Amino acid sequence: TTMTVMWRSEPGAEGFVEYGKDFEYAHSVESEINSYKYGRTQICWHIAEITGLEANTIYNYKVKTSEPWESEEYTFKTAPIKGEQNTSFKFVTICDVQGGYENFEIALQKMKKENPDFLLYLGDFTTSGTQNEYDKWFECGESIFAEVPLMSVRGNVDADPLYLEQFAFPDNERWFAIDYGNVHFVFLSTMTEAEVAEQRPWLLKDLRENNNIWTIAMGHKPAFGSCAQNGPELYLVDNWVNIFDNYGVDLYLNGHEHSYERTWPLKGGKIDREGVTYITNGSVGNEFYPAVRTWLTAKAEGGLSYTVFTVEGSKIKGIVKQLEDGSVLDEFSLEHPYF
Repeated sequence: TTMTVMWRSEPGAEGFVEYGKDFEYAHSVESEINSYKYGRTQICWHIAEITGLEANTIYNYKVKTSEPWESEEYTFKTAPIKGEQNTSFKFVTICDVQGGYENFEIALQKMKKENPDFLLYLGDFTTSGTQNEYDKWFECGESIFAEVPLMSVRGNVDADPLYLEQFAFPDNERWFAIDYGNVHFVFLSTMTEAEVAEQRPWLLKDLRENNNIWTIAMGHKPAFGSCAQNGPELYLVDNWVNIFDNYGVDLYLNGHEHSYERTWPLKGGKIDREGVTYITNGSVGNEFYPAVRTWLTAKAEGGLSYTVFTVEGSKIKGIVKQLEDGSVLDEFSLEHPYF
């Protein structure tokens, strides 16, 4: 029932969003301004939070500023009601662009054809965390970001606080959770051991109180995986994995390794059909590494790729597509054990 719209303008301009279920635009909301300096440039973000929307509904909208300026007409779609089991939806996971803007543009155009309900970005937007790089990243996806919601986690090269300036996420913006239909999505920060330990009480409380059907957690770095480039972070295992095991996490999604891998479901450090499936998503930038396989690997592939997830009640289906030619690198289906 909420959608947040962000856009940039020259400093000093007032802004608002006009919206409605038709092109009459019966409603409007004024934006709040987030302004900061990067070098000698004053950056001005408008943030407009639209509340009280109907679930699973398409709205038309446009944005205006007092310069004067007016955007094109766009649409967005709100989420299904929490716990709704009969409404299927689709999302795409991508990560690790890190300067590979040409490939990123190609990936976004391919993803747009998938008609996703939203995008999940699993960290590492840039190579050095500059505003210029974030600007290039956004420019690559202007046509899709205007209509498809984007949520993300911070990567290890995404400078803080500049990373947080680019978005408007819930709670403290570093870690938070949302419900979309019958899935509880948990967004985590994997940057340092101290920060991971700090999240443990919050994560435990969130999952204890979660009563949705599916639970998908995500962070930039892997808890389990075979890739030799960086390898899993043991402090994630120490602080989070027993909570994942005990409180019904079904999937953990991450990036960081620039290589795709899906594990067998794991619980207590062993393969268990009721365990957590860990998926390391491939890069959509310029850099990727060869696949590595160990005892926990169900599927691993090198190459640039993105993953399309479809949630259909008691099933989550995943298709991993190679960026170069759209060929399928992996295809899997998860059946909820307690549905």
